[in-house]
Amino acid sequence: MLLFHVFCRTLVCVGLLLSFCVCDSSVSQAGSLHPWLGKKKTSSRNSLQSRFPPPRGFRRVKVRRGSFAWWLRRLPLMPKGTPIRDYRGRVVDQSARAAVVRLDVGRGNLQQCADVVMRLWGEYLWYRKLQHHYQFRLTSGHRNPWSRYAKGDRLRIVRGRMRGWRRRVARRNYSYRNFRRYLRVVMMFSGTASLGRELKHIRASRAGAGDLLLQGGFPGHTSILLDEVRNTKGQRLFLLGQGFMPAQSFHVVRSEQRRISPWFKFPRQGAIPTPSWNFTTKHFYRLPHLQQTR
Repeated sequence: MLLFHVFCRTLVCVGLLLSFCVCDSSVSQAGSLHPWLGKKKTSSRNSLQSRFPPPRGFRRVKVRRGSFAWWLRRLPLMPKGTPIRDYRGRVVDQSARAAVVRLDVGRGNLQQCADVVMRLWGEYLWYRKLQHHYQFRLTSGHRNPWSRYAKGDRLRIVRGRMRGWRRRVARRNYSYRNFRRYLRVVMMFSGTASLGRELKHIRASRAGAGDLLLQGGFPGHTSILLDEVRNTKGQRLFLLGQGFMPAQSFHVVRSEQRRISPWFKFPRQGAIPTPSWNFTTKHFYRLPHLQQTR
């Protein structure tokens, strides 16, 4: 009888272990946390969450391991004092800078505000090995999925406008290098205007890390909520990140609320001033989160 009970308990333990592995397989099988860094090492001491602890009386909200919010907290930062540089390497206006994220600007004047947001989402999905879900609509309204580009299809652009797809004009290529080439196409033909039409508008009270402050247009602007903290009274503070024009270093934004900077306290309604743009509480949007990333 004793052996029977031991056998039963062993089966239960194995079953629980297997169920845990299955439930968390999308994270355990994930790739490099920061794909763009390749084999370069990063230190947790230079991550977003280590550089910017919550203000007194606040705590970081709990997020699911492997979620987009969890991933954003672990973004690597450049050493303190690193300036914002444009795509040519020139130092630009530093008035919005709280810290510079260790993320390359890429080639050419492409990776601006909306572009860096779309890139971050792509880098995160690559880390989770979910890149086959990646797509954003072009400003023309056409779909531009990674799955087609990887198969060798290419956009047919005539006088700057989408005219359909050319099928199998390149070899199948599912590599990260090719994914980065594809992201350049995304940056060329998508922006704040297309994001504003495509993404879901949300109430300010529902916004959290990974969501956007977005005003679409020509020009428009967008910032991403990088992190969230709360106190026992339910008050919330956020870190913001942004790219800007010309294409330049992605950076954590300085808050004009000096006592808690770079953390932002959003009003229930009305204006949300930032050093680079004036948003309002009507400008919150949500990226196309997959259920398993939240």
